Amino acid sequence: MSRARRFAETGVAPTARITSFHRVDIAQLRRLFDRALALAARGIVSCCALVLLVGCGDGDTNSDAGAASLCDGSGALVPVTGQAFVFGPFRGNLTGATITAAEAPELTTTMLADGSFHLEVPSGSDCSFVLTQPGFHTSQTAVLHVGANGIEQVGFQPPTDRLVDLLATFVSFDRAQCQIATTVSALGTPPYGGSALGVPGVTTTLDPPLGDAHGPVYFNYVSARLIYPDPTLTATSIDGGVLYLDAPAGEYVLSAHKDGKRFSSARLRCRPGIVVNAAPPWGLQELP
Repeated sequence: MSRARRFAETGVAPTARITSFHRVDIAQLRRLFDRALALAARGIVSCCALVLLVGCGDGDTNSDAGAASLCDGSGALVPVTGQAFVFGPFRGNLTGATITAAEAPELTTTMLADGSFHLEVPSGSDCSFVLTQPGFHTSQTAVLHVGANGIEQVGFQPPTDRLVDLLATFVSFDRAQCQIATTVSALGTPPYGGSALGVPGVTTTLDPPLGDAHGPVYFNYVSARLIYPDPTLTATSIDGGVLYLDAPAGEYVLSAHKDGKRFSSARLRCRPGIVVNAAPPWGLQELP
């Protein structure tokens, strides 16, 4: 069976059902924050912050329109390298996590103790990369074009299962479906992003579009220690984080829009049961 056929047969799911958003309860959020502080004091979480970032256009895209698809380029093997970070306040161990090309699972490697990885992929390919590890929700990158010199600084921000449980108290979603996340990052943002480095007042769109019940949900930035998905927002905060929920499997282009600014766009391949995170520096980046 060809890779294209295999991906089409295993990556397509029935249309996702409409979901509803929970109304954000700030008092509840602050109670959860206080609980996180208490857990931090006991060493149960890794920091004193309760950070709920998930972080599944005009301008350039990373994908070359004339490139080969489905990670089946015919060029020489070249390196794809990057780093993974445990996302949010809960501890987790990513050592030994499996990194694969979603469309060609025979291309695989494991995460080193320092969170870095190195994978050999044929040049001329368009690939999305997947991180799997017990205790974490499976995470996938945007579709990235593998040029003649490979790709550097491919970032993963996998959320722990505990963080996904906490996220579900603010927005409703089906874990068996595909979730989409990204950060609209300001010009000059460090390669793997950071706090309050987003562009505020940006709206995002998916093509093909989904119904309003799927999002976008923008992240509200209260402080560096308190960031949460807020369905009442109509554009990004300084955090830059964005969510789309329960996206049907298939291909999408994610774009960002703000008068007077240009952004790169991101191509996504949604599959059931994963978070596709177009994370910095391969997400929605402000362009000069």
